[in-house]
Amino acid sequence: MLSDESGEPIVGASVYINNSSIGTMSNAEGGYHLHNVLPGTYEIIVSHIGYEPLVHRVEVKSADLRFTFRLEARVKQMRNILIMTKDQRKAKMKIFMDQFLGITLAAERSTLINEEDVLFEADENPSAFRAFSELPLEIINRELGYRIFFELKEFFIDQQSGKTYFYGFTRYEDLEKGNPDKWKRNRQKYYQGSTMHLYHSMNKGNAEDQGFSFFRIGSINSDGKGTMAKTMVRTTAGSLLFVDSIPQKKYLDWKGDIIVQYNKDPYYKYFLLKKVMVMGSLPRGIQTTITMLQAPAYLDANGVLENPLSVQYGGFWGYERLANMLPVNYKPRD
Repeated sequence: MLSDESGEPIVGASVYINNSSIGTMSNAEGGYHLHNVLPGTYEIIVSHIGYEPLVHRVEVKSADLRFTFRLEARVKQMRNILIMTKDQRKAKMKIFMDQFLGITLAAERSTLINEEDVLFEADENPSAFRAFSELPLEIINRELGYRIFFELKEFFIDQQSGKTYFYGFTRYEDLEKGNPDKWKRNRQKYYQGSTMHLYHSMNKGNAEDQGFSFFRIGSINSDGKGTMAKTMVRTTAGSLLFVDSIPQKKYLDWKGDIIVQYNKDPYYKYFLLKKVMVMGSLPRGIQTTITMLQAPAYLDANGVLENPLSVQYGGFWGYERLANMLPVNYKPRD
């Protein structure tokens, strides 16, 4: 780990696999070592105060890989930071937290330690605003037993249209004090019926056995006079998943939208129903619409989407935010 300007070693840089609990700090010589990295495609994140974060995408096939990173000094950006009263900031923080951590039980049992580091800026659209942080946000998730460090690069919400997204880099640590057995049980409960569960099962070829059903959205002439109505045509996971023969990778691909139905009730469904009218809630189970934004959407060797932004969720999985998410190296029970 070197400074690009001086060539000197950088001590104390954070080096980790994005969205995982695999990470370390660079030593006095700028060296580091990441352990227990299984084959797969990952983003290695390198960050240090005063330097621009570095993102290196790598496909791990063997345990012995060596990289030397050179970090560039951070350039101070001019940003249109909002000056607000205490009540105005409190209102914006509420909106931010609901969209960032979510409104589930896991979100309610999570605490953002350094919320003062969240800064808001105006958007050209008066109904929208943005947020960012110069320092990693630290979240204590008491429901799943994680300390989460999130480097928030961008957050956007348009309150009029409802459009929202956030982007950044995530590192997980197990909490040292608490009830590890309870956290282990809770992690398994939150895994069941999650997007991670879906892609793992599609990758293994047992999605239907795990309780998932798949439908293509079509249309028919409902009255013979040209009035079109939407239809759901049942399909299979196998019709949505393909193998690229060159890199020998599995990938998802479809036109338009598909509907995925999980035929059991996810653990946090009932808590959500007490708070909001839940989109995609069924008498038993849930539904989600998945829109393919960037095809093909590759899965790595672990059954994880290489580019999570390649798809967009509507319905129940639209409530899946940071507090509900598990690290990519989480290993569920079979």
